[in-house]
Amino acid sequence: MNRARRSMFAGCLTLLVAVTAMTGFSQPAQTDPRPLPGEQPAATSPAEPGAPTLPRAPAADQPPQPAPTPDPLPANLPFDLEHRLAELRPGNPEGYLRLGEDVAAAATDNLGRGLARRLYTLAFVLDRRRANTSVWPTATSACLALAELATTQADRQWLEALARSIDRRLAVPEWTTAAQDPVDSATAYLATVFVGLVRSGDTIRAERVLAQPGVRDVIRRYERLLSPYNQPGGLAELEREMTRWPCPECAGKRVVRRFQSNPPQFRLCSVCRGTLGPDLSPQTLSAQLRFESRLLAGTARSWAAQVISDDGAPLRDVDPGELPGAMGVDPSLVIWRDGRWVGEEPSKP
Repeated sequence: MNRARRSMFAGCLTLLVAVTAMTGFSQPAQTDPRPLPGEQPAATSPAEPGAPTLPRAPAADQPPQPAPTPDPLPANLPFDLEHRLAELRPGNPEGYLRLGEDVAAAATDNLGRGLARRLYTLAFVLDRRRANTSVWPTATSACLALAELATTQADRQWLEALARSIDRRLAVPEWTTAAQDPVDSATAYLATVFVGLVRSGDTIRAERVLAQPGVRDVIRRYERLLSPYNQPGGLAELEREMTRWPCPECAGKRVVRRFQSNPPQFRLCSVCRGTLGPDLSPQTLSAQLRFESRLLAGTARSWAAQVISDDGAPLRDVDPGELPGAMGVDPSLVIWRDGRWVGEEPSKP
């Protein structure tokens, strides 16, 4: 009986071992998930769809965005500027033009004049957007108003030319423009000699040269070249300098005789310090040399002569699309709201 039980127990044990070997039933070993030194951590696979996800820690609160800075406005204007700006609408360019005129008339600083330029520019752009028309009176008036605010002669001439290009009524007929006579080379040479004599303080000879026929007219025609800022009045400035020379102390000799010196002894003039002629800035001296170079070049039209004549100023096309960029105005910001210039809201269908 015992022998039968032992045989049955041995058979069960053998069957259990066989089943275990066939199914691979074993307990997996517990491993440390931390990588060994010098070993890269194992990449984690993305979570399968439908798998539960652990809750993430809440992100830190983002700092609040600062409020936009309002655009500065000129103060001490005789009207409610904020209210009138808020009333402007892109469909009424004349309102921008009228407000720009009021601001320009009352402006006393660069901030006010800058606002007037912006309003004129927006009136120009908005009037040009109108369809089914070939005449833009508001844009033309705005362009001429910008020319009055221009700080340089080149900007003023460009804006006036731009106004004539969009309104042919302002164009000057060609038959009314008198052609300038060519400058005689001898007269041009005397004009440069005159400038050099004034610069050296020899005004007695300068008066004789200026009295020669045609010299005064040539200098007046090109007198803008005598100014570093391309402004008129160069001849008048030279004539003012002529009244100060020769030196009243040494009469242009640079030295004076010492009192009761025998034999005669001389000292440096205490008025002109031995330096005759006006005290010119580097910019004014360069402008005078440019004037002389232009006249002595005659009818030459080389690139070097052109650079000397206009100081390398770029040639500006009379293109209405360049006006906003030249004035530094963004043409898309046409509405005043909450103290700032903003763009138009898109129309709802």
